[in-house]
Amino acid sequence: DTSSEAGRAALAVAQANISPAQAIAAAAAKAGGKATGIDLKHKNGVTYYKVETRQGNQEHKLEIDAQSGQVLNSKTKTEKDAPPQAKISLQQAIAAAEAKVGGKAIEADLEHEKGSVVYDVEVLAANGTKHDVKVNADNGQVISSKVDHPD
Repeated sequence: DTSSEAGRAALAVAQANISPAQAIAAAAAKAGGKATGIDLKHKNGVTYYKVETRQGNQEHKLEIDAQSGQVLNSKTKTEKDAPPQAKISLQQAIAAAEAKVGGKAIEADLEHEKGSVVYDVEVLAANGTKHDVKVNADNGQVISSKVDHPD
């Protein structure tokens, strides 16, 4: 249910000692490539970031401890398709989205949408509401920001 999902997100944000940018840096140091996605998770008492990086056709999925920044797990697989091309980094998109909403990013992904490349960033605002923020992957401008209503 959505109230427990929001509670888990708030708990994960409260327990994260490192920022999404720090988790992305740890993942890039371990696996290389460019970050294409991040997701803050709280599972079995552990808060961690799930970070995806791409280097050519190699996709790396890493779990980064949100308290210590240590790499907990990593997997690599080969993708057929090249990743969407973005001129700004995932870290820059997260910073733009967090500034727009005034909260902490809990998930972000690089996506193709309506013929353009965007970062879709989910931000948990200080008041506990989730916002879905779209950031232009070429120039870093916030395209849209709306409260994410559960389906």
